[in-house]
Amino acid sequence: MHNTVASFGPRWTCQGVENAPIIVQHPPVFFLDDAFKGVPAIIVGPGPSLDKNIDQLHKAKGKAIIFAYARALQQLVNLDPPLYPDFVVVLDPLDLDYQWTQVDPSKLGALVPGITCHPKLYRMGAQRMFPFSGNHTIESWLYEPLGGDKLWLATSCGVATTTTSLAVRMGCDPICYVGQDLAFPKGRLYASGTVDGGGQLGEAQGDDDTNTPVHGMSKRAHELTDTGQALLTVVPRLVKVPGYYGGKVKTQPSFAWTRDWMADTIADNKDRTWCNATEGGCHLPGALHKPLHKVIAQYMGPDAPDVDTRAVMDRVSESYDPGPPTKALLERCQLLLKSANAAERAARMLKADLLHGQGSLSTMEYHRRIRRFETWIARKAHPANLFMSLCQVVEGDAIWEHAEKATTMLEMYKAALGVTELIQRSAYFTVIRLQRTIAQLRGEEPDYHAQAKDPAPAAP
Repeated sequence: MHNTVASFGPRWTCQGVENAPIIVQHPPVFFLDDAFKGVPAIIVGPGPSLDKNIDQLHKAKGKAIIFAYARALQQLVNLDPPLYPDFVVVLDPLDLDYQWTQVDPSKLGALVPGITCHPKLYRMGAQRMFPFSGNHTIESWLYEPLGGDKLWLATSCGVATTTTSLAVRMGCDPICYVGQDLAFPKGRLYASGTVDGGGQLGEAQGDDDTNTPVHGMSKRAHELTDTGQALLTVVPRLVKVPGYYGGKVKTQPSFAWTRDWMADTIADNKDRTWCNATEGGCHLPGALHKPLHKVIAQYMGPDAPDVDTRAVMDRVSESYDPGPPTKALLERCQLLLKSANAAERAARMLKADLLHGQGSLSTMEYHRRIRRFETWIARKAHPANLFMSLCQVVEGDAIWEHAEKATTMLEMYKAALGVTELIQRSAYFTVIRLQRTIAQLRGEEPDYHAQAKDPAPAAP
């Protein structure tokens, strides 16, 4: 988890701040709670087995709610006629716009984006949005003013689990999985018409099925892997899980974890029916395993009630008043700004003290001043501590580790300066973004020309 925070901390912070003025204009995800109680749901994943039954999904349209992941959209909209799902859930904070190149977002029923997803997602033109929080504590600075825990969906760090959580909260029953292989049948990663549908496992480069390359992926997938933002062109380790038709099938640990999470969720929700109509991939404990055409005939046939998902979404959206959450978020951002400025002032003061006393302060005096600084920060800048720390996770780890190991006067001096400069950089990073968001929440034009500058380096 720490590595994930180190990699995405600055991204989560920047994108959450940038998204905030748009987020408050849309009803949060809890407005959908029990909005579709007893309505069947089909959750469409991009697994290879989607090729077997995707053409049957049109029969369920208007009889069931159709959820889909972004990676499956391309194949859905290329059907004849195109099939635009009712809900698309997005959790990933990366810029994955290549998954949307053939999709008209305005034709979706609704987009359900994480509050720290890439800002492009919030500006692509979806007619309806229901934002949610998927990172709980890390996003607490943002979700608390917007509804607190009600804004949170249990994600287990995946879009499949997040979408399942949403279907449960909406009251859907039965819940049916399609294209949810969670495995690599015949070495394939995705259905043929999806983004990266040509992905195919190669030969493992290590013992015990480790470091298996994935051939046939897109240029963008390679770019994301090469920059360390995502691991899309190699599978670090392969494991085996029970298969849909018996035996064992190859998968990766994250898919196996998702399968276990789904099995636990099914066990916790025995009051509703669960179906695995993937027709391939892994076996899902607790779910009925039957072909999609039989699921549709039983639960979504001609005699099943019609469901106008867009009318329901419009009705719940009409009850949303953006005024109170905008006010609450504005107050939170103002508090964070005040705290970040206080932290920067304290760091500047300590830095001046250290530079002024270089060579003349005793070890005891260094300790005394640093302790005073820490106390001051804890008291005055507390609201912004988490927010600012996410901006400089990697640097912060290195600096604090160096400070803890300091034994000589020189090491202590350098460590103390490092801490002050880290806090100053975090504050500068934070302040400029908060100022822009506060202006937008007030209905003013933000200053996009202002640039945050790093503080001057410490004297050697």
